[in-house]
Formats: sequence, C-alpha cells, structure tokens
Amino acid sequence: MSLQLSASRPRQLQYSATGLRRDLRLLEVDEALLSEIARDGVVIKGGHGDDAVLCTVDKTFALKYVETTNALLLVPPDAGGDEEFGGMRSLTPPADASGQRDMGLQTQLQKAATAECAPPLVATATAVAHIEAVRCLPRLGQLRELLGSCRPYGLEDEQADDMDVDAQGGGGGSSGSGGGGWRDRLPAAGGSGGGGGQALGFTTQQLLELVQASRAELLLELSALRAVSLGGRWRLVEPAYLGGLLEVLLLSATENGWPLDAIPVEEACRVLAADGYRPALNSRG
Repeated sequence: MSLQLSASRPRQLQYSATGLRRDLRLLEVDEALLSEIARDGVVIKGGHGDDAVLCTVDKTFALKYVETTNALLLVPPDAGGDEEFGGMRSLTPPADASGQRDMGLQTQLQKAATAECAPPLVATATAVAHIEAVRCLPRLGQLRELLGSCRPYGLEDEQADDMDVDAQGGGGGSSGSGGGGWRDRLPAAGGSGGGGGQALGFTTQQLLELVQASRAELLLELSALRAVSLGGRWRLVEPAYLGGLLEVLLLSATENGWPLDAIPVEEACRVLAADGYRPALNSRG
C-alpha cells in the first residue's frame, strides 16, 4: 500500500507507544502472484534442512531472504496518506515572478507548521529484510523416494484380493464388512507408518504435506510415474506385472479384432478382469 506522500507536505513520524514489533516478515510478490494468494491462498513447505518453498495451486516458488541496508519502518494499513487530506494547504512558498523559488524562505518552522496540519504517521513495526518469491521447479525427488519406500502393486496383491472376494462370497451373511476387502487392510492416514515405508502407499494429502510441489505439479508427476491410486493411496506398479498385463491385453485385442490405437476401455477391462486383473487398475493404464 502506498501512502502517496508529497514532498511539499511534510508529515510527523511517531513510534508506537507500545514499541516496535520485529516479528513481521515482508514478502515481495508481483501483481499476478498477489492475485493468486488473495484468491486461492498459498502453502509454505519445508522440513528441517530444507530450503522453504511457497506453493500456489499450480506453481512452486523458492523463497530467498534478502537483507536491506536500512531498517524499514512499517505503519498500519489504515494509516491515511496525503490524498485523504486534500484540503490541507501546503506551506511551501510559491515561485516568484522570475520562476525562481527562494529556498531560504522554507524554514524548519514552516515545515513543522505544515506537518501539524495532518495526523502523524505512527510506526508500529520494523524490518531489516524481506523475502523474495522466485519461480522454481518443483522438488519431486521427495515424491520418488516416498513411492519407492512403498511396496509396488503386483501379483501378490492380486492374489490377496482374489482371496478376499472368495471369503466374502462364501458366507452370504457377512455384510457387516461393507465390501471393504483389501480397503479394510489399508492403514489409517497419519497412522503408525511414521515418515516413509508405508507398505500400502500414501494419500494425496500426505504427499502434499511431504513433497515441495503444488497440487497440480504433484498430480502431473504421479501420472508421469504411472502411479495408481487404489483405496485412496498412491503406489507404483511392478514392471513385471505391467508386462504381463500388456501381453494379455495385446492377445485380447487380436482375438477380439480391436485396433491397437483404439482399444475399447470398458470391454478390455472386462476381459482382463476375467484373467484376474483388477478393473480398478486396468482402467488407469
């Protein structure tokens, strides 16, 4: 906010009677980023030993601490500028007929009289530095490490899912499980998994809290890594498992006469499910 102070209208400056705060941090941003902050909010991320970053909905910014040579005095946002006192007469002497101003007439007493025509500016805080937000690449190495600490989805999971289905189908009266099956075995978010090594993956919220990237950048990288979300948790898939799935899919396309550049997804999922592949995973291929 600019106070629109005029050089010809001096203002008195006072320090707050309660002292100057020193716990405020100034963030320098451009108009575009300021609009994003006001509209969507931002998140500042960084753990011990990390350089902090600021994340909007779809961008990541590095934060740089920049010291200034002079201390900055901060006034409250509601402090009135000179435009609010438009009727205040400037006591700066007018120019004479020759167009030259006799600067000797502008004495300190006249300046003081001018300053007394408006309320004083009260400084309530001070700062000796500011923070710059500089656009940077998302730090996605953390995401790869987290997913690498989880057991990838593979044949072992497929067989366990089949056993759950058989167990549920046999009793007929065990509807209390709600059809959870493999979902019931997922650890609760923020549970005993600690930092990494959660065998059944991480939720989107957990990844957002741990990875220094915006939500849009995080989801884009998950797609690039061919990660899948099963039961609300992200995991990678075993390459051997994907190879077997692709082989069955190519054989099914040949048998059913599907063009390889336009395989019908729903029909392919039904065929793959008959061969033991989960539809929930097939549709993400």
